[in-house]
Amino acid sequence: MLITLADAIAQYRTAADDCGSNSYNWYRQSAARHGRVWLGESKVPATRQGRRWMVDDTDVAAAVTAHHEKRAHEARMRTDYDNHVLHAGVVTMTDGGYETRGVFHLVWWDYQRMRGFSDGHWVCNGCWKSAACERNRPECHRCSDWSPCRNDCRLSRVFCGTCDTSLPIG
Repeated sequence: MLITLADAIAQYRTAADDCGSNSYNWYRQSAARHGRVWLGESKVPATRQGRRWMVDDTDVAAAVTAHHEKRAHEARMRTDYDNHVLHAGVVTMTDGGYETRGVFHLVWWDYQRMRGFSDGHWVCNGCWKSAACERNRPECHRCSDWSPCRNDCRLSRVFCGTCDTSLPIG
């Protein structure tokens, strides 16, 4: 059954209480430009009927379900991380994420990242203590001539003084 875009957005905001949301005008513009709107991680097709944008209520329900599943997965990953269980690759979790590289992982917290306080710090996978970093490489072109690249381009090695492990970078 088709429902109005306004009702769909209200339904999504109510059901997915911790979701980020844009203004109604943003959703209308997205529908006009792309024929779909983003509800969380889901693309929901939108059609124009008369003077109103309409979406299928089953698509909205699927977007709410996908949002809840994503949040549950992030919570499981956070619980695993708190219990010192790491997963390979880049992992998002509640309030942050991490990336494993060899015997270390780079962990970041969204609050610190969004405010520019920190892009993350290295932690040893063995002892779970903060690792030290060497920065002996030359700056990249962007850093030397323009503004910081925020990729830590000078990082050459990560090491743990407690475990005596080391990871050369680049």
